[in-house]
Amino acid sequence: MGGRGRASIDCERVFTRIDHIGVAVEQLEASLSSTATTSSCGWPTREVVSEQGVEAVLLDVGENHVELLAPLGSDTPVGRFLEKKGPGCTTSPTR
Repeated sequence: MGGRGRASIDCERVFTRIDHIGVAVEQLEASLSSTATTSSCGWPTREVVSEQGVEAVLLDVGENHVELLAPLGSDTPVGRFLEKKGPGCTTSPTR
């Protein structure tokens, strides 16, 4: 156990790399125009994921990805995130 009752984690054994970082945005078009033109993110993959209530754009950044997430409505998880915290990082799934 490492400090204050928490188990210590050997991050190198648990996580081999970050797969993608999810970023909540209010509008994809505005975010894409500022992101894609200022970096070499490759051609974006875009899809609506109805079951999660988002329109997502996946940008390649080296071996990893940045996923821009725009809510399909204010009653979705990303919509509530934006209302509570504003635009920003939501997830960092690892492999």
